[in-house]
Amino acid sequence: EVAHRLLRTFLKQIFLFGFFHADPHPGNFLMLPDNCIAFIDFGLMGQISQGERQILAKLFEATLEEDYARVANLWLEIAHASIDADAASFQRGLEKIRGKQMNLPHERIHVGEIFLQMVQNSARHGLRLPRVLYLLFRTLAEVEGLLHVLYPGLNVIAHCREFAQEQEAAAREPARLA
Repeated sequence: EVAHRLLRTFLKQIFLFGFFHADPHPGNFLMLPDNCIAFIDFGLMGQISQGERQILAKLFEATLEEDYARVANLWLEIAHASIDADAASFQRGLEKIRGKQMNLPHERIHVGEIFLQMVQNSARHGLRLPRVLYLLFRTLAEVEGLLHVLYPGLNVIAHCREFAQEQEAAAREPARLA
């Protein structure tokens, strides 16, 4: 319950509100009665624009669907390319990441780690993300690590898919949003 609520809270912060607590270590949360989570220490926060959130939602969806050609195209929309950027090598690197991560059982897949590996792959091939997105992916990896401590068998992918489906349904029926 607590792990699920914490993940959902972070997804809402990112995709609904456009800001997120970027220092998610256990000392920055308080557990209140009825499994309520209180965030403290807002010294490190991230803010992402509506446009970045839209691309990010598509990027998450493509990653969860293992559509790495689409991931590469979306990544190229948000990354800053250097003169010697190599998009084809970047895409081949994505396939290696997919091969390593996505063949694991769902409870062993770390979505945040996948995104951090994509950031490293991106940098190797001359593509640089806006700093706030790097901060977001690092934060996601930290949150996911905390979630697996709280509930080792948590299927983060299933919870992310469920959240995405709820938001898509809410977009069709605004009264259901959040």
